Amino acid sequence: MADADPRPAPTVAEIEARLDAGEWLGLDDLAILFGKDKSTIARWVRDYRRMSFRRAPAGGRRAKIYCNPVHVRALLDEWRREHGGENAPKT
Repeated sequence: MADADPRPAPTVAEIEARLDAGEWLGLDDLAILFGKDKSTIARWVRDYRRMSFRRAPAGGRRAKIYCNPVHVRALLDEWRREHGGENAPKT
């Protein structure tokens, strides 16, 4: 069994900086950014098609998913307008 990753989880500010730099973000990052469970974010991507995504090369069904930063930013801004920043802290 592999040891847990000793690195601390990135902060919302760090993730937003990567997002604003145009980086495609993984589900773990989006879960932190939106304050939701990773499975919820995966369902948003799969069921609602609100964000375009791509799978990591040579992945298959369980490959890591990365979401388009333009779509993530639009959804995050919409989320913050509707929820007053709730569960999606501003930097």
